[in-house]
Amino acid sequence: MSFPLISVMIPTFNREKYIKQAIDSVIVQDYRPLEIIVVDDGSTDMTAETVEQYDPNIVKYFYKKNYGMDDASARNLCVQKASGEFLAWLDSDDYYLSGKLSAQMEYLQQHPECEIVFTEVEDFFDDDNMKKEMDPNIYTKIFFGGTKVFHTTMLARREMILRVGPRVENLRAYGDHEWLYRIYFIHNVDISHCLNRVYVRRRMHKNSVAYTRRNPETLAAVTQLTDKYMREKIRRDLLAARKKQSKQ
Repeated sequence: MSFPLISVMIPTFNREKYIKQAIDSVIVQDYRPLEIIVVDDGSTDMTAETVEQYDPNIVKYFYKKNYGMDDASARNLCVQKASGEFLAWLDSDDYYLSGKLSAQMEYLQQHPECEIVFTEVEDFFDDDNMKKEMDPNIYTKIFFGGTKVFHTTMLARREMILRVGPRVENLRAYGDHEWLYRIYFIHNVDISHCLNRVYVRRRMHKNSVAYTRRNPETLAAVTQLTDKYMREKIRRDLLAARKKQSKQ
C-alpha cells in the first residue's frame, strides 16, 4: 500500500473546550503522512492559543475574519489550504477513534473506482438532559435520511472534492447536506461505500451547529435544492436510457 498525504480539515469557532480532543484524535492515528488544517472562523476564546501549542508543520492554523459563524466559508478555506491527495473532515467538537484513516485509506486503495468512503458515526451528549430535547436516533433519521452518509466521517480523493466545488456560503445551516446531495445527484458519485464500524464520535451540546441552527426556513431551502438536483439526475438518466435504446 502506498502512503499519500491525508489532510484532515477542522473548521472551528470558539471551541477551546473541545478542539484539543479533536486534534489529538487525529495526531494519534496510525497513518502517516498527514497534516491538520485548522481554519478559525473568528474565535474570541482561547482557541488560537490552544491550537498554536502544536507543531506547526503538522497542525497548520489559519485565522479568518468571522461573519457570524460562517461555517461554509471556513470549510471552503480549509480545502484551499489543504495539500493532501486525500481529504477528510472533522468538526472541532467531535473526535476520531483509532484506526480511522488507515482503514479508509486501505479501502480506497483496494477499490480504485471509489472516490469517497464513509464510516459509522456515534452521537453522544455532554448533558444527559438534552436527550429529552433531541433524540439522536430521530435527529439522524430526519436530517440524514437514515443513511450512513455524514460528512465528518468521510475520506475522499482530492480531485473529486474539487470537481464538486465549494460549499454554498449563503446557507445558514444544512450546507453539508446540500454539498452531499450535490455530490450524488449532480456529479453521480457513488456514496454507498461505508465501513461498517464506528470511527467518529459526534458531540451533541447546546452550542453545537446541529442544535442551534435547526429552523424550518433553512431546511425548506435545502429541500428545494435537493428536489432540483433530483429532477436533474432523473432527466439525465432518462436521456441516457433513451440513447442506449436508440443504439440497440
